[in-house]
Amino acid sequence: MKLLWITQKQLLLAKKREMEYQSRLISNLGHNYGNISGIAQYNWNQISYNAENIWSYINQITELSNSNDGYNNINGENKLHLKILQVKEEIQKCMRYIVKGRNVAEISQLILHANVKNLCVNIRKPEFQPMNIRNILIWIPHLFISSNRVSTVVDKNMPQLVYIERSVFFNCLLNILSNALKYTNGCVSIKASYSNMQLTMCVSDEGPGIKEEDHERIFERSVRLDTNSYGLGLGLHSVRESLEWLNTECHVESKSGHGASFW
Repeated sequence: MKLLWITQKQLLLAKKREMEYQSRLISNLGHNYGNISGIAQYNWNQISYNAENIWSYINQITELSNSNDGYNNINGENKLHLKILQVKEEIQKCMRYIVKGRNVAEISQLILHANVKNLCVNIRKPEFQPMNIRNILIWIPHLFISSNRVSTVVDKNMPQLVYIERSVFFNCLLNILSNALKYTNGCVSIKASYSNMQLTMCVSDEGPGIKEEDHERIFERSVRLDTNSYGLGLGLHSVRESLEWLNTECHVESKSGHGASFW
């Protein structure tokens, strides 16, 4: 009877761990898509703003064309010509945001597919698929509003296609990158290197750094060194679990006041 009770308890604990794991993955999915939806809304707002400017300029052009004042101002410049140049500039801005939005949508689709697969790691084996790291790193920073603070460097030896487990790649990179941007107002760099048929990603920031005694703690579940910041403390824990699934790990190099590097 005692053995049966222990077995039932173990089953309940296993079930609880499984539910907690899925809950963490769903939280990560929501966290990643919070960033993506934010940048998508930003792109849409910019396009809407440019379109309003274009409409305003067209109305001004119409008014100027119907008046004698539309051809020359005090400096002898053609007002209609200036307005047409402004319309052209706004249309070019619109086109840039449309292209950016399209590329962000494409990479978002890759990330969605990878995150859904991440929910099933306990019932599937790793799937290594080809991906162009250079192209991905061009657009990864644009998933964040603070993309102007992110720089990327790709090893010159990087093959055109690298076989990776996409669910792990996106989960780890997005979690570490979002943390880096959250804890620093400075620059964040992403470096991709390739050696001995292994891909290494390194994310470095100019933040407050991490004390050596906390280097292991930050990977524990629900641990947040800065309790005033938002979040559940699941990101780095999820990174470690994902990498352990592939029999690899995440390293951190940092000291207080000197930023941090994760690879």
